[in-house]
Amino acid sequence: MAGWNLTGNSVSAEFDGSDEQERKELSVSQAVEIAAGALDAIPQLTVLGEVTGFRGPNARSGHCYFQIKDDSAAVDCIIWKGAYLKRTFDLRDGMQVSFKGSFNLYKPRAA
Repeated sequence: MAGWNLTGNSVSAEFDGSDEQERKELSVSQAVEIAAGALDAIPQLTVLGEVTGFRGPNARSGHCYFQIKDDSAAVDCIIWKGAYLKRTFDLRDGMQVSFKGSFNLYKPRAA
């Protein structure tokens, strides 16, 4: 079955890379599961970046939300309440900080 990509061009359904397998479309849930599995395979990383958009701790959850960025990329971050309570300094926008953590995908929102 043909579909349309976001540029309006007619395209075939997604293909998983196998020449023998038929092309098939995935549900949003299936696509998110594949992406989450790929992210889970990435080991913990230590990343140096600048804190930007710091919000927290959240009044309801106690978690903190922000991004770390460099000149050409930014990553959304969460520090859970328990980890934030153990901090030895206050995070604020503009700080250069080394973070150790892992990537994941929040499946209900896929963000």
